[in-house]
Amino acid sequence: MIRHMMQQEGVAHHAIPISGFTRESLAVQELRSGKQYRFILPGPELSHGDQERCLDELSAAASGAQYIVASGSLPLGVPDAFYSRVAGLARQQGKRFMLDTSGVALKQAGLGIYLLKPSLRELSDLTAQEIRTERDEEYAAQQIIAQGRCEIVVLSLGAQGALLATAAGYERFVAIPVEARSTVGAGDSTLAGIVLALSQGSPLRDAVRFGMAAGAAALLGSGTQLCRRSDVERLYANAEPLRGN
Repeated sequence: MIRHMMQQEGVAHHAIPISGFTRESLAVQELRSGKQYRFILPGPELSHGDQERCLDELSAAASGAQYIVASGSLPLGVPDAFYSRVAGLARQQGKRFMLDTSGVALKQAGLGIYLLKPSLRELSDLTAQEIRTERDEEYAAQQIIAQGRCEIVVLSLGAQGALLATAAGYERFVAIPVEARSTVGAGDSTLAGIVLALSQGSPLRDAVRFGMAAGAAALLGSGTQLCRRSDVERLYANAEPLRGN
């Protein structure tokens, strides 16, 4: 079913058979209140053989890629440090690894990641620090860069926009105002927009702005609808400039 849906959307993909059923989740919109409820069902436990096969397939598929992207929580049965193996695979192949995850999987993701996209809570958990001010945000982001965890941090701040941090400094971006209908896929769309823009040669700051436009465009749809290219390009063109350094 999932492969059929991806084919309908024209998404190039490579499915890896596993021994269990693929996890499903659903979003329910309450029409009277406008509230949205998410039901994220538990997935199958991935055996050691499943995990190794995924890494082998990734290694083969990544040979012609610029970037390797991993997103989301780890399935049952997968060690907390699994993403560190993906990071190592990326380094061996000379690829840039981007990661969007949380909890122990983020803490044990290892070193040498190209870009991390945490939320404020995830950054606080990762650094074991209470983050209250903008200066706290900047210090925590540059701290994990100094530790060698990653080269770039794109901190998602919701209505407060985003913070881009590198070893050279930081920049803040104003949030793109939209009336949200659904938040499903907004974070994934943001990271996808960043990767797409970078792969097309955009400077890093422009790629972050494009990613924010993609995330904002995802808010305009209902349920699990994907963002539309026309919305992304319109929001990107009208996005406010940086808020300062």
